Amino acid sequence: MFEIYARTEIGLIRPANEDHILVGRFIKNYGDMRIFFKNNDDFLYEHGLLLAVADGIGGELGGAIASSNALWTLEQLFYPAKKNGEIQRIQSTLIEAITQANVILLQKGAERPELARMGCTLAGICLTLQGFLVFNCGDSRVYRYRHPHLKLLTEDDTVTQNAVRNGKMTMAEARRSEQRHRLTNFLGYTHFSCKINEHLLLREQDIILICSDGLHDLLSDKEIEEILANKEISLPHMGQQLAKQAIKKGGYDNISLILIQLDNSEQKW
Repeated sequence: MFEIYARTEIGLIRPANEDHILVGRFIKNYGDMRIFFKNNDDFLYEHGLLLAVADGIGGELGGAIASSNALWTLEQLFYPAKKNGEIQRIQSTLIEAITQANVILLQKGAERPELARMGCTLAGICLTLQGFLVFNCGDSRVYRYRHPHLKLLTEDDTVTQNAVRNGKMTMAEARRSEQRHRLTNFLGYTHFSCKINEHLLLREQDIILICSDGLHDLLSDKEIEEILANKEISLPHMGQQLAKQAIKKGGYDNISLILIQLDNSEQKW
């Protein structure tokens, strides 16, 4: 069984939530949700399940429009396409949908001057019966918690990450740098590129975390790890605790997260 919990909230400082989350075919800008899928579900087999976070760029209006339009385009183009459970078709359909989302944002920005600089980050997974695909652009992230360690599955598209990769900055320096939010790639960018990793397998009790920088910028890997390691609390409680800790540490950005866990226990049904 796959259990999924998703949450998005405005935080303490921003006047509006520029984030949107996609859970299957649901797009949300407020609140939380929880769903379950059996691992032999026909929808999972035929289509795969999209789970994604988009963090808007371009101000209160433009950012929210960008993240909403990006996820709407992704959902609308991905699910109707026939894939017959083939991982190669799922991957190629996903690439086409994300690429078209970038085209849509560029077109809308060109049509409306007030939206000319809008864009959004994108991070997520496509869950299938053969494992999951990881995709991202910008600085929203995908992590995997496999007891007892948290592992980052994506690489930020930022000036500081490029400096780390080229040996010009340490990770600690990058985390403190004022340039850490300067993006080098995002949806709505003329030189956009999408990264999709080979499909990975989930083991029982693995937890996948997808989140915007409103979470990972405020919580260290160790703090995230400690919450996800607590087997005494439910998956929704873990998500609520993550958001609560980010709020407690300042909550200066919108906070969005999706948790996915593979669990063979029938106790939650």
